Amino acid sequence: MKSPDTFVCVDLETTGLDPKQCEIIEIGAVKVENGKITAEFAELVKPSHPIPDFITHLTGITDKKVRKARSIEEVIPPFLDFVSGYKLLGQNVGFDVAFLRKAAGIGNIDRAIDNIQLARILLPRLPSYSLDSLIDFFNLVPENRHRALDDARITAIIFLKLIDMLRMVKVSFLDEMLRMLSATDGILKDVFEAQLL
Repeated sequence: MKSPDTFVCVDLETTGLDPKQCEIIEIGAVKVENGKITAEFAELVKPSHPIPDFITHLTGITDKKVRKARSIEEVIPPFLDFVSGYKLLGQNVGFDVAFLRKAAGIGNIDRAIDNIQLARILLPRLPSYSLDSLIDFFNLVPENRHRALDDARITAIIFLKLIDMLRMVKVSFLDEMLRMLSATDGILKDVFEAQLL
């Protein structure tokens, strides 16, 4: 496994919540190597159906903006090239993984680290683990919420701050967390193991 501060953070904008019926309309991803953003991927995606009004209101993405965009079938190959060899990270990443697996095929999207899981362990008293709550907790100022690239950037920054917190905890805490996580096949235990190397 690469260092915990080397990963690709991904975020999607979609036409709804159900990956079986809804479509990706934007993919944003940032490549982070040794704690620094080294590359970015951002592309609008043309859906096969009109974008619902409430999604346009939330994201600012209109049917006109995606009219000349490529289809998901055309966008997925360069996206897979971008993430190849890196662990994936996201905020509530199961949502993104479900859409990406539908678009790319199950075997092409591996397990991913969820910011929320790590935040729950390190910030157990936080009343909410939404992206907005974590942005407020770390006093961050995002450029443009509900756009895929901007949300991917801010999620990556939050994860790096959580990793900085993890580097300050006692070894006994890391050992206990690894003991608890050893019964799972989650990728999060790899993050804790990396702190003991």
